[in-house]
Amino acid sequence: MNGEEGDVVRTAFEQILDAAGEPAARDVADAVDAAVAGGRRTRRRRLALSATGTMLFVALTATAVAALPGAQPQHRPVPLSPPSVGPASPDHSPSGVSVPTPVSASPHIGSASPTRSPG
Repeated sequence: MNGEEGDVVRTAFEQILDAAGEPAARDVADAVDAAVAGGRRTRRRRLALSATGTMLFVALTATAVAALPGAQPQHRPVPLSPPSVGPASPDHSPSGVSVPTPVSASPHIGSASPTRSPG
């Protein structure tokens, strides 16, 4: 490119840029309002992400603790006791049905009032 061609190109670019005009500047108040709103959105997102992360951490920790081998008490089967060889107790029959014990009659029922000692 020689000097004449460069001048022609420069002139063409200047005409294009002059024809477009400058974009209108936004009002400062609008820019501040937009920045404040953007900051609020950012804080809300951070809060939501933080709360979600905390809940996820708690859930995973609880699951991991529950899955540990020593976290739950060991279930040990209780051995059955051998049948007793001795006499059956009067409260229990051999069939497993409880038998009521007889009630002894009171000697004072139907009799006169107890005797008083002279005195």
